[in-house]
Amino acid sequence: MTLRKAVLASLGLCMLSIPPAVANDGDVAVEIAYTADALWNTQGGIKTGGRYLDNLDLTLEAGVGDGVVFVYGIYNNSTEFSATLVGDSQTVSNIDSGEHFRIYEAWYLHPFARGEGSIKAGLIDLNSEFDATETAGLFLNSSHGIGPDFSQTGENGPSIFPSTSLAVRVDYQLSDQLKVRIGAFDAVPNDPDRPKRMKLSWDEGTLLAGELDFGKVSEVRVVAGVWSYTSAFETIQGAMEDGNWGGYTLMEGALYREPEDEGRGLNAWVRTGFAENTNINDFKSYFGAGVVYTGLFDGREADLLGLSVASVWQGDPAKRQALAAGDETASKEITLEVTYRIVVNDWLTLQPDIQYIVNPGIVGGADNALVMGFRTELATGF
Repeated sequence: MTLRKAVLASLGLCMLSIPPAVANDGDVAVEIAYTADALWNTQGGIKTGGRYLDNLDLTLEAGVGDGVVFVYGIYNNSTEFSATLVGDSQTVSNIDSGEHFRIYEAWYLHPFARGEGSIKAGLIDLNSEFDATETAGLFLNSSHGIGPDFSQTGENGPSIFPSTSLAVRVDYQLSDQLKVRIGAFDAVPNDPDRPKRMKLSWDEGTLLAGELDFGKVSEVRVVAGVWSYTSAFETIQGAMEDGNWGGYTLMEGALYREPEDEGRGLNAWVRTGFAENTNINDFKSYFGAGVVYTGLFDGREADLLGLSVASVWQGDPAKRQALAAGDETASKEITLEVTYRIVVNDWLTLQPDIQYIVNPGIVGGADNALVMGFRTELATGF
């Protein structure tokens, strides 16, 4: 199996924990991937216009004794789309982050003696381990990677794209169908005041995460997760407060398999999540869902066609603050997305994409936005 996480399309935003590409001491695997998004806001939002975003990934994985060493570097250009043209809260493209060039992950993974689990330590992308939905990895919108109820949290976000932090993660297979994951992450990845700087420390509190993964029972995977920060945060009202925690659930699985080819058919997922303390966090809850058909057309068995919805609700304190400032508000933002991934060959994929955003930025009176996009991905390894 290759090292590529979630087909590298999601570029670290919705990656699942995939078994290493190297199995033996001394084995080395290198992969490079380039992703480019050409996006146009055709109506609504802040203003109409287009942008070109790109992302370069370089990974190296090496077998060391019984374990694996992994190093992952990223580069993103300086272009921003959502912040300058759409104004949406959920972010149209999952590679939209502003200019970055840094080591994104650098960790060592050691399996337990009998193979029931492993421990991983180092610079870790939380979303490669927690709150990751495989089916949703097709989509460009960031909410289908990690839910915005979770990604909004922290002084500089949790340890996800584009800023990751020092962490320790343990997973253990309790039974054939139940796995438990727990992790402890530095609560403030890098330096919020200097986004291009890499800063590693454990002195700013800890983000704790736990997840029960029930695997696939009758073609359905069920996950329940919870997260909590040990540190206090400044509230929307300006005070300091503890109790920044929340949780999420997700289900994904097959709805239909073509009789003559089980690799073709319809998959679906549903995810819900919440942030308990809306004095600290703008968003109180989230709902996302979608369907993906693999191989809908004869002769295009590897292509993927998908339709999704992502909805985020604003908390009452954030709404009251906006009203006090004289701004109009709405209760939620909804994004509908339809996309088609064309697998040209083993190193090139093309993906036209359309997104319709209702109440971008959860600002009342803002016109709904219609975004047309096209993603190109190139990847190779040796």
